[in-house]
Amino acid sequence: MPFDKDGTPTPETLARVEHYFDDKPFNDKTVGEFVKYVYDLWRSNLINLKGDLLFISTGGWHANEALIMAMQKTSFWHLCWRMSRFGGHYQFDLSKVPKAGESDE
Repeated sequence: MPFDKDGTPTPETLARVEHYFDDKPFNDKTVGEFVKYVYDLWRSNLINLKGDLLFISTGGWHANEALIMAMQKTSFWHLCWRMSRFGGHYQFDLSKVPKAGESDE
């Protein structure tokens, strides 16, 4: 179960988010899988992709805030984070993600 009885992501879920890229190459394929994984966990419909820009808002939900804290520990955050805005709004630039096969060391 990805959430406990209160709707908070379990420690295992947060660890999976934090360590998602530890054993995977960082490329457009794995980033797409990561975004889909987070999207499926997100407790609202406040995730939108417009071109290469990903917009995420927490909506003030504690579960989403916990996921954001886990995401901040990932290579995805460090490479793609573009801006944060008061109220739990985040923007990511996916154009910086290498294509599969370009950096699969």
